[in-house]
This record gives sequence, structure tokens and C-alpha cells, in this order.
Amino acid sequence: MLSSTNNREDYDGDGATRDWPITFPVTGIESDEITVYYVEADGTENLLSSSYEVDLTAPEVTYPTVASGLPVLTTAESIVILRELDLLQEIDYKNQGTLPAETIETGLDRLTMMVQQLDEEVGRCVQVSVSDSTTPAELLQLLEDAVADAEAAQAGAELAEANTQALFDTSVFNAIEVDNDETDTYGLYLHQDGVLDANKYGLFVTGAAQVNTNSHLAVIFQTTGSTQTALNVINEGTGSGIDIDQLEDGIALEINNDGAKMAVYLHQDGVLEEASPALFVHGVAANVNANSALVKFHQDHASSTEPALELKQDGIGAGLEIAQTGNGNAIEITNNGVLSGIYVNQVGELNAARHALFVYSGAAQTNDSLVSIEQAAGGSD
Repeated sequence: MLSSTNNREDYDGDGATRDWPITFPVTGIESDEITVYYVEADGTENLLSSSYEVDLTAPEVTYPTVASGLPVLTTAESIVILRELDLLQEIDYKNQGTLPAETIETGLDRLTMMVQQLDEEVGRCVQVSVSDSTTPAELLQLLEDAVADAEAAQAGAELAEANTQALFDTSVFNAIEVDNDETDTYGLYLHQDGVLDANKYGLFVTGAAQVNTNSHLAVIFQTTGSTQTALNVINEGTGSGIDIDQLEDGIALEINNDGAKMAVYLHQDGVLEEASPALFVHGVAANVNANSALVKFHQDHASSTEPALELKQDGIGAGLEIAQTGNGNAIEITNNGVLSGIYVNQVGELNAARHALFVYSGAAQTNDSLVSIEQAAGGSD
């Protein structure tokens, strides 16, 4: 008779025990029908073939034996004891004789042990539901794929965490580096679908005080031989394409042009609305400091032969129009050189009532002349 469905024992080491009790039934079996597994700290299973003893009288398993010289199991190690029978029925009953009850019971007990053995094995198997068409092999593959995906996701999360940490790292390496070898994709693409709150940005770059040479917070670098723009800003709305808010005393926009082309090129395709210039420089503060003109053109090379400012007008409007509403001079020319302060070269033939130089005043001049030419140096021609 079997009063227990158990056919295995699981024990963790404790640094002292060698003898491990067997509590499942062992009546009618042999010692070689007891299987012992030693489980290492990392989970590796080892089917033992030596260094242990089975005592079915006690009953117990001794591992490791003193004679083996092996140390006792630590708390990180374990042992598994299984009752494993060959799936055979070896009792032979003869006709015309007594039926030994003990022999019959032993045979039935062994058959029941085999059922329990199979039940224990099935209990460790991956099973599919009765109505599921997925085979166990396919289910195992799905589980393996899920584990692989989870490990890949974990690796991606760890990489993202490392990159995030690099943003705050003082290392000299790049916090984020994008190498794009493709020709039909963006190296970096930021798509902002939502309407941003005030003082929120689709891309925001902030940094500590940059005081080292060539240590700009953001650099857009276009290699030699390129024919397209390094930075292209397309604004389909009514706001500014580029807005620079300079809060400190540094230069709001500085362009260093080492090439032979234009440093700044403004191409106005559309017809401008009223009071909407293509280039508008506006200052709201009173500029009272010396050499603090709102706009200044400075040609700093003494051998330059070209003008510092050239206006070319192909239309019929004024080439240069100055609307001076304050009390300062509309045009003031300080010439420290030896050539003309003002030089008007009229190449074409003027139409009637047209002049190379025309000074007009719509107001009655009662205080002084409309035009005054004064030669201050003595002996001048």
C-alpha cells in the first residue's frame, strides 16, 4: 500500500549535513532505483554516480560521504533525491497455484510508483491547453523568443540608462553619437506633434559656462566639397524662422567666414507686406556709448579696393532711403582717409528733372541753409 504521492526530496545545504532523510515510500525497491542530483550554486545540475550512499533501512542518502573527501554542501548548494523505476512489470504469475498476496501488492505498489514517477515528470513539463493547437515544441520556442526579446529590451534599457548617465558625465567622449551611413534617412529626426506649452521646446540644448576654445554648445559642421547648406530652416508659420534671445554681453550672432563666398546671403522671393523689410534691425534701447551704432560695416583690411557697403537697385525705388525722425543727423560721414568723403559717379544719362545728387526739403528752412559746404582747413583749394 502507498499512502503518499511524493517520490522526491529537495534539500538545501547548511554547511554541516551529510545525511539526507528519505520520506517517500521505498518498500519493494532497490537502492539503485534511487537517483541523486547535486545542484551547484549557479543552478548547474549534476547526476551523481559516486561519492554517495543509499540506505533503504534508515532510509536516507549520505552525500558527500566522508570517504569521498568532498566538503559538505554550502547554503548556496542543494541536493535532489528521486525514486526512479524502470517502467517494467517483472512479476510472473503461474497457473494452478496459490496467489501470494504480498507479491501481488508489491507489483501493484511498483505500478503505482511508476504512475507517481510519470506524474512528477509531467509536472515539470510545459503543457498547452486541451483546445490549443500549439504544440509543446512551438510553445517552448515562443517562450525562448520571449526571453530573448526581454533580454534585448533589458540591454536596450541599460544602454539608454548609460547614455542618459553620459549626459551628466564629465567624460571627454560624446554623450550621444549618431552614425548614419544611409542616404535616404535622417541622421536625427525629431517630430513634435503636440502643441508645446510656454517655455517648452521640441529640442532644447543647455549647458554650463563654455570657456574653452572651440567649445560651442552646438555646432553644425559641413565637410569640404558640400554644395548644400549646412543649416536649412523652413518655417511655414507666421513666427520667426530663427529667434536669438541674447541676455548677456556676448555677441548675439557672430559669423566667421573663411571662404570666398558671401558671409550672409538674404534671398527675398515673396512680395513683402507693408512695413515688413527683408532685413530689419531694431533697437529699443538708447545707444549712447561711443562706437555703438545699431548697424556698422567695417572693412578692416587696408588694401581692400571694394566698397564696405554696396547697394544695387534694379527697380525704380530708392537705392537707399533714410527716414530720420529724431534730432540726429540723417547721414553722417566721417572720412579719415585721403579720398572722397562722398563720391557720386553718374554713368547713365539722367532723365528730365532727375539729378545725380538731389537735396529736397518740404519744410521752410528759416534757421539755416539746406546744404552747407564748409572748408575748415586753411590754404585748401
